[in-house]
Amino acid sequence: MPAAPSSPRAVPRAAPSSAPERVAPDRAPRPVSSGHLVAIVLARANRIVRGDDYRSVVRRGRRSATAHAVVSVVRRTTDDASSGVGPTRFGFIVAKTVGNAVTRNLIRRRLKAIAHGLLADIPVGYDVVVRALPAAAQAGWPTLLEDVTRSCARGVEKAAA
Repeated sequence: MPAAPSSPRAVPRAAPSSAPERVAPDRAPRPVSSGHLVAIVLARANRIVRGDDYRSVVRRGRRSATAHAVVSVVRRTTDDASSGVGPTRFGFIVAKTVGNAVTRNLIRRRLKAIAHGLLADIPVGYDVVVRALPAAAQAGWPTLLEDVTRSCARGVEKAAA
C-alpha cells in the first residue's frame, strides 16, 4: 500500500469574478468601486510612512483636539532632512483602545476618506497626523467628518502662525 501524501494537493483557484478596474494613463485616478463600497486611496506622496516622521509630527506639531480625534500639524520647511517642502501628507494612528481590528480598520478607512477630501483645502507643505480616540468608534460618519475637518483647519492655522 503506497503512503499517503503528507499534504493535500493544491486546488486550482477560480478566476476572479471581475477584472480589476484599469485607468488610462492620461486620466486622473479615481476611487475604485467594488459593489457598494468605494475605496479611497491616498497616493504614496500624500502619506506619512516613516516612523520618524510620525514621531516628529506628534512631538513638534500644533495640536487640535475634539471628542473623537487629536490632530497634529507641522509645516515642513526646506531644512527638513526628510523631503523638504512637498505635497501635504497625512498619517493615521488608531490604537487598540479604539476597538477590535474590524473597528480600527473602519475608523482608519473613514479617516483616509476624510483626508482625501481635505487635500484640496490644506496648502502644500504640511504634515498632518490624525490620532483617533476611543470615542471615534461610536461616532457616525458626519460627526467624524466635521470633527476632523474642523481640527485640521485649526491645526493648519496654528502651524502657519
